[in-house]
Amino acid sequence: MATDLKTQLIEKGKDFVAHSLAVDETTDTIDAAQLAIFIHEVDCNLFIMEEILDIKSMHRTTTGKDLFEKKCQIATDMKPPWDKLAGLSTDGAPAMCGKKKSGLMGRMRLELQEGNCAGELTTYHCIIHQETMCAKAFKMKHVMSTVTQTVNVIQAKGLNHRHFQSFLQQIHSEFSDVPYHTEVRWLSRGQVLNIVFGLVEEICQFMNSKGKESKVLRDEEGKCELAFLVDITAHLNVLNIQHQ
Repeated sequence: MATDLKTQLIEKGKDFVAHSLAVDETTDTIDAAQLAIFIHEVDCNLFIMEEILDIKSMHRTTTGKDLFEKKCQIATDMKPPWDKLAGLSTDGAPAMCGKKKSGLMGRMRLELQEGNCAGELTTYHCIIHQETMCAKAFKMKHVMSTVTQTVNVIQAKGLNHRHFQSFLQQIHSEFSDVPYHTEVRWLSRGQVLNIVFGLVEEICQFMNSKGKESKVLRDEEGKCELAFLVDITAHLNVLNIQHQ
């Protein structure tokens, strides 16, 4: 079966106009290093195929040179053409991302140049993590801190929390509560923001009844910034789930 799948993959690869690779080096339960390579191919009709290309064991060191040699072995076995390689995605290890000859990326770029392959190799590093870092780099800390403080006022004291839940029931709200945002689980940020945005008027009423300030949530500019952050985090959450 393995031989048949390999043969099918080689035959299908002849019709594709471009392909990209995703490379990941990790260790198994007995601390043996494993290099996994996935291939993403597209033909002239924009038909896309994704398959695992191969897994190679790294018995000694895992330097950029070692990773490149293993990649070349896989290329020899599976025959994906170098001139059709358009992209490379790796994890964040220095052996992967090192420039020139110190890392896999640099060695592959050099190989393409020496082979006179047209086009520049597009490289990616931890796509999901990049999206997460972009989310953290937004100049929206004041919005998130306001939302967090508001949720804390509601959730921190049991009496406030019960009053808020009762208030939502009385007005037949779509939501029954607001959850905490946990920094470690960054996906929870989108869920919290979405619920707070949906309850912004109710939260303002509740905060005013408790004698708490809620000008930021009432302000039109603040609402626009909150809506923008809700949309962006929703996009990041969907992207993360799709990649999983």
